[in-house]
Amino acid sequence: MKTVFEARASTILFRLARALPPGPILLPANVCPVVPLAMVLAGRPFEHLDLDPETLAMCPTLLRERLADDERPVAAVLYVRTYGAVDNASALFSEIHVSGALVIDDRCLARPEPDPESYDDQGADVVLFSTGYSKPVDLGFGGFAHFHDQVPYSDVTLEYHAEDLDQITELYKRHIGSRTSMPLESLADFSWLDTRDPGCWAEHRRRLLAKRSEAEEHRARLNAIYQGRLGNVALDSEALDLSFHGWRFQVRVPQRDTVLEAIFKAGHFASAHYYPSSALFGDSLDAAPVAKALADDVLNLFNDFHFDETAAKSVAEIVGDNT
Repeated sequence: MKTVFEARASTILFRLARALPPGPILLPANVCPVVPLAMVLAGRPFEHLDLDPETLAMCPTLLRERLADDERPVAAVLYVRTYGAVDNASALFSEIHVSGALVIDDRCLARPEPDPESYDDQGADVVLFSTGYSKPVDLGFGGFAHFHDQVPYSDVTLEYHAEDLDQITELYKRHIGSRTSMPLESLADFSWLDTRDPGCWAEHRRRLLAKRSEAEEHRARLNAIYQGRLGNVALDSEALDLSFHGWRFQVRVPQRDTVLEAIFKAGHFASAHYYPSSALFGDSLDAAPVAKALADDVLNLFNDFHFDETAAKSVAEIVGDNT
């Protein structure tokens, strides 16, 4: 087992995609847009699969059907832990391995574990974490992954311009706003991915561990406020039990955008869930109905250091009054 540390988790995915044998990487339909963008940059084909309505992770039935196609072998499966909820996927990972594909367990929204012996990898080949902006422990940058020794990894370095990252972020947000697909042929013009040396892993690990308990205690206090006012809204909805509230506090509301507008009007903020990446990168919006439903209904309530208890109480009242 080895640990790889980079400036971004997407840098790890890029370098991994460059090193794997031929074949597409399977992605969940609601993955963050930077992931398929990293695949494009790596020259790696990718395919999206819809989600399971209970785990909100990649649908096992669709995954098995795709892996059974022997004429189109898959290089790897990126299994994303939606909202950071880590269910036991070890049996599914074993099935993926039988097909010959690599398993990348994306826990970027889960509790970051810098020590390989301190968590269960459930048989994954790579377990990926992030300490970037808005992650459970936000150090402002950094991604790391625990690799089994046989997993290949590229050390290719790219030119990087911070303004290109701003531009490509604005580009995909604009396409999400207009519900149109991104033109893939234009993406090669951007030098957006930071492959520079991230610095000392030991120091980053020390900072992570020093901040993790404080971040978790803060999140627990704010979640208790949300739970006290909105427990029925969160738990009566499909699949959103307590395991889904480790990163943000999630509620599913039919008039989500109306509620979001009321929060903004009061001077606070919240966010909608990811627009389906599958639609952003070429599929029809109806091709992933579970991911689309999440994008339409889920409201992410903040519980990090950008929010305090007073703000959480106010937002909880706004959501409760509008649901």
